[in-house]
Formats: sequence, structure tokens, C-alpha cells
Amino acid sequence: MKHKQITVVTDFLFRPDKKTIMESLDCYEHSSAYGEMSKIYDKMTEIAARAITAKAAYVLDEKLGGFNPSGANGCNQLIYCLLTIGNTLADESAACFQSGMYAEGLVLDAIANFALFDCSRQLYQKVVCEAQTAGLGLTRRLSPGEGDFDVTCQQSILERFTAEDALGITMTGGCMLDPVKSLAYVYGADVDLPINPVDHDCSTCGRSDCKLRKFDGREQTVSLTVVDGERRHTISAKTSQSIMTALSAQGLRVHSPCGGRGTCGKCRISLISGKTTQDGLVNDGIYLACRTYPLTDCEVDIRLSQETSYQTVTEFQASAFVPDSGFRIMGVDLAAADWRNGDSVTKLIHRQLGNEYSYSLKALRKLSLLKNEAKGEATQMKLLVDGNKIVDLLPPSAKRVFGLAIDIGTTTLVLSLVDLLNGEVVQTHSLLNNQRRYGADVISRIQYSTGNNGAALRSSICTDIVNCVRGFDAQTRALIVHVAIAGNTTMLHFLLGLSAESLGRYPFQPVTTESQQFSFTELFGDTSLDCQTTVLPGVSAFVGADVVAGMLQCGFATTTEIAMLIDIGTNGEIVIGNRDKILCLATAAGPAFEGANISCGTGSISGAIASFQMSDGQPSYTTIDGGEPVGICGSGIIDIMAACVRERVVNATGKFDLERFPNGTLAIAQTAQGDWIHFTQKDVRELQLAKAAMRAGAEVLLETYGCRYDEVGAVYLAGSFGSHVNIDSAVAIGLLPKELQTKVKRVGNSSLGGTIQYLLEQSSQQTIRDLLAVSTHLDLAADSRFNEQFIEQMMFPNLE
Repeated sequence: MKHKQITVVTDFLFRPDKKTIMESLDCYEHSSAYGEMSKIYDKMTEIAARAITAKAAYVLDEKLGGFNPSGANGCNQLIYCLLTIGNTLADESAACFQSGMYAEGLVLDAIANFALFDCSRQLYQKVVCEAQTAGLGLTRRLSPGEGDFDVTCQQSILERFTAEDALGITMTGGCMLDPVKSLAYVYGADVDLPINPVDHDCSTCGRSDCKLRKFDGREQTVSLTVVDGERRHTISAKTSQSIMTALSAQGLRVHSPCGGRGTCGKCRISLISGKTTQDGLVNDGIYLACRTYPLTDCEVDIRLSQETSYQTVTEFQASAFVPDSGFRIMGVDLAAADWRNGDSVTKLIHRQLGNEYSYSLKALRKLSLLKNEAKGEATQMKLLVDGNKIVDLLPPSAKRVFGLAIDIGTTTLVLSLVDLLNGEVVQTHSLLNNQRRYGADVISRIQYSTGNNGAALRSSICTDIVNCVRGFDAQTRALIVHVAIAGNTTMLHFLLGLSAESLGRYPFQPVTTESQQFSFTELFGDTSLDCQTTVLPGVSAFVGADVVAGMLQCGFATTTEIAMLIDIGTNGEIVIGNRDKILCLATAAGPAFEGANISCGTGSISGAIASFQMSDGQPSYTTIDGGEPVGICGSGIIDIMAACVRERVVNATGKFDLERFPNGTLAIAQTAQGDWIHFTQKDVRELQLAKAAMRAGAEVLLETYGCRYDEVGAVYLAGSFGSHVNIDSAVAIGLLPKELQTKVKRVGNSSLGGTIQYLLEQSSQQTIRDLLAVSTHLDLAADSRFNEQFIEQMMFPNLE
């Protein structure tokens, strides 16, 4: 290989691998979407074959001064490489997205990624041949942006080529190559080096999120020993999958609000022994599970990433109504003589009750068994009646029957056992929604659910609910006669096993928002209960049954005064109206209000900083359960932000006062281990985005409704965040308008409260239909006012 002789290569083959490309889209042959996606793939490969114009250039040259990636230490020469497949295919993909052909756009992009990866392999074979001829060995491929090789070095690589030989590749101000499907990289070259058998070793690559990572042909199976509190598990893992993926496949949970995208920093594990990739390294021995891949047998401790307890809101503001579920228990006494007159058992029952009834098949079959067991003797029976239908025979000792209200939240799950005769809430159970392992917010889970992953989300929520149901004793389970379920539209799609992909892209079309009824066994695939299960209706893709239940509980169907219902969370829902007219919307506030995407954020767990004050620069705080501080939960984040605004730690734009806080961070507290809990400039920005989205949504809703602040009679603040947030702090940062401060009423878990009301008040079915008839969803995606308000609401109020 002659010094500085530039070689240009154009004879690349287009050899797409369908299995590899489809699986890079998480689309597998056994998945429901495979057939349709396969047809799209076949069509798109024809387009790609015409669109790809692969070109490459490489040159052997001396190492530049100051240009010394660690992988090339000891090498005096480098082989500089450029590779592109042109702009045409990327343009075709973008055109598909712009015209709403999302599947086609995704497939074209996946084909382009594979083609670029494959062309680099073809180029490597040519580079190797010439290197061997020159008596040189090569390092692995070294790419700017990996490890200590700064991404800006792409420009230095481009400068080794003439304008003509650079193939038209340039670098943008954002350090992106143009065309975007291009590569700039180097190999170290030296006589003492061997020749690597492959161009690229995925085990050393920092791109742990790369969909092609598992297709490099070097996959191995290793053993992963997992320390989980007092327990130890040994599972199999593949070197091509992250430790988080291996754990999730075995039902072992690590906290990952971002859904494994490597952005939240919460899935921390301790590496006890073994060797892993280093791109997930946080500090000495601590790694992010989502970014770390095992290279050998390993032992890890996952306790750092677990939420052992969580503060769940199960209380709600009880509505004033007389329980009338429609269910009642009626007794019938049959004498021995009744069995001998030849009348049917149902006629004997009708004669005693003085009315005719229809029967469920279950009730008829139990009557049949009871007739045989009676053997002509006097018999007492207790009948469960729903309206004019006898639905069941109850044990002779039965004095009550139950309904089960279930609120499926994005973060938590609450089940309440309710006496359908007197309205008493007998038991309430709450737990974390284990779907959190797949992402903290609905968008993360929708993205995860693509391909065949929706089944994992359905299995997770069904398992959580069934395990809770099995926690009731057999006698109680036998007396549960109706289950009602509320949740946001995405959670209910997962529960029903419906594809949620269309909920994640415009125009956000759900499969259904109507009320659905099933048997418990049909829905959950479990025989623990034998009763009807009702899934409550929603309004739209992001204003779901949980909001409808909240409107029911807060009395929107009967009030003439204008009221607002606000549930602040990852998907912030806002409702305004009365019995005559209701407008509602959802705004993607993101998970910051629940502690996700905040550097030291956490959920409402023991030790979370839940309140905070600052006086003359001196901080004070309280934690949940009074424990040692472990992080900051949502209410604490709002308090800290309010203190920063009041104490001028930040200005109106949210920028830290760098004269007082030169590092752009505020020290909050120390953990028991001595680590500092900080609130950073990035945290301020995350919170600004969340609060601006909520407030902008509220302002657009008020304007559209044609309502002033002084015309709003009540503001119902719902949900876990609404139950604990300091209202003064929320006003101080501009999350809530000052004009509504005195009108705020906390209503707790209004979704659960409304679902219980649905069980206890049979007229609620019609009430909900009335609410839906006057409700209109406001689409913020098509409203330019929202963007204007969003920019305005990014600012913090002037408190002077």
C-alpha cells in the first residue's frame, strides 16, 4: 500500500438479509405483524436496490498530531476510511414518514442501516488484502464518538481526502455526517499487529442500543448470577443482549424509567465478578444494566435499582350517593311438599318471590345440583339477583357480595374490594405496576410494545392483577360478582392484548375507547373469579377511562358551575366543564413529575425527599417515612424548584446563578453512604419542559372553552402527585395559575373513586354515557396556540 495513495471503491454488492433486518425492527416470524411487514419489506428492498449508491475511499497516512485514539496506541500510521450509501434512500425513507407511511419509512431506514454496516464489511476485506501485501497488521475499527475518540475527529478524517475523493461527504455543525448514512473511521496500522478476523467487534462498541449489535456473528451464552436481597438467581444470558434484557427475560426487575434507552441512569447494578463492556460504567464497580453487556460469566447485585416500597394514593373524595348496585340477596325456603308437586324448580322460586326472573347458566346449573342434593327434603337457598335476573346461588351463610374496583395506573396498581350492598370499602391493595421495567411513561411502553413485545406488557399487568386476586381467601373470591377496571387508554390496550402502536403516532388512533365486558376468565386466562368484568370507557387515545371515572366521582355530570379536573403526571390530563359541555385534553409532560429523567430523582419510596425549603441559602427537607435520603420524588422536586425561584438560585429563564453556584448544581442532602443528592441545571430544564406542557395545555383549554379564571368554581387536583404537591410551590413555579390557588381541592385517586362509584351505583352507566355525550377532546398536536403558550410558560414567574 503506497503512502498517501487514495483508493476509491464503488463495486459494492447489495445483499440484504431479511431475517436480520426484520429482527432489527423487533419483528419476528411468530409476531402478528410479521405477515404485513414482510410484504412491505419485499417492496422496499426493490426500492432500496435502485436507490443505494455505495462509495468508499481509504488512504494510509501518518497519524495526525493530537489525533490519538486509545485503540491505536503505538501505531505511527492510520488507515483513514470514508463510506457512504448516498442520500437517496434516506430521502425515500423521510418521504414515507412525511406522507404517513410509517411502516415503509421504518423498513427503508432499517435496510439502509444494514446496507451501510454490510458495505463496511465488504470494504474491510479490500483494506485487509492491501494491508497484508504491505506487511501490516490492523487494529479493530476505531470510530469517532466511541470511548475517548471525540466525535469532532470526523472532520480530521475528512481533511485527509481531497474534495473529489471525499465522496461528497461533509460534516454539519452538529457533528453529523451528510449524507446521514455515511461513516468516517480509522484503523491503526503497524507491522507488529495481527489482522483482526472481523471489521467490527460489537463487544467493544459503545453503541449498546444498536439494533445490529446481535448480528455480528460472535454471540456467546454466559452464566449470570444475580444477587437480589437475600436471594441468588443463576440465569443464562447472551453476550449480544444487555444485562437488563437478560434480567427482564427471567422476570427479574430493575427500575428503568426510560425503558432501557440509557437516559435516566436509574438501572444501576454492582458488578461483583466477571467481565462486561464498559460503555455502561458509572463509577467504580457500578454499571447501568441497560448499557452493559456480559462478556464472560458474571455476578451482579441488582438491589441498587430496586424500589422496595412505594407510596401509593388509595384514598379518594367520597361522593354523596346511596349505594344501589342492582345486586341483592333473596332467600327462598322450599318445603318437602314443594319437591313432590312436579313443578320446575324455577316455577317454585317464582311462586315464592312473587315474580318471574331470568337465569344465568351458572345459576341454573347450581339449581340442578341443589335439586339432586336436596333429595326431596326441605331446602333453604340464597339467590343473588341482579335486576330481574338470578345470576348465582350463594352459600347459606352469605350475607354480603363484593365488587372489585381496579385502577391501572402507569406507575401503580390499586384494587379495592367493595361491599355491593352497603357500599363499604372492605379491603384495598396497592402495588407497583411491574410494567415500569419497560418504561416509566406510556410512550416508552408503546415503543417497547412494537413487534412481539406487547405480549410481555399484557402478561405483566395480568400477572399483577391475578396475584392480587389470589391474595383474597377462597370464600371472599366466591362472593366477588363484578369487577370494574379503569386506566388510561394505553394501559387498557395492553390489558386487552391490543396493539398500541397507533397510539404512539399521529393521529393517535385507539382500537377502542368504548366500554367492554368479558368474563374474568376470558380476559385474564385465570379461573380465580367467575364473574363479569367491565372495562370502563374513555374519551380518546390519551384521555382514558381513568379520567372518565374521575369526572364521575367529581360530579361533572350534575354540576352547573364550571369545574376543572387536573391529573398531573407523565401524561397530564386536564378537563374543564359542567353537565352541559366538557372539553378535555392530554399533554405529554414526561416523567419528571414522578422523579424520572431527574439526576437524583426517584419514585415515592421510603427515604425520598418529599418536601424542601430554603431560608437564606440553608436547605431543610423531610423524607417519606423519615428515612435517610435516597433521592427526590415529585413533590420534593417542585419544592426545590420553587425554592430556587424564590431564592434567585435561577433566573426567570431557569439559568443557574453561576456566580453563587459555579457548577450549576444545588446540593440538597447526603445519603447514608455519603453521596450527595444534587439538583442540576439539566434537572431545571426537564422540569421546565414538564411544567410548560401542563400549564400551556391548561391555558389553551381555558381559552377554547371561553372561560376566565374567575369563572372557574373548583379545581380538582387528582392522582398521587396532586395529593402530595405543595400548592404554594406549584404556583411559585407557574405550574398552576395564582388566580386558581384558593379553588384547588385535592380529590386523591379519583379514578379509583369513580370506579367504585360505578360498581355501587347502577345509574352510573347512564351517567357515564351522558358525560361522554357532552365531552370533546382537544387535539393539541393540531393547535398552534399550544406551541406559543409552551414557549411562554417555559419562563418562571416574577415573584416580586
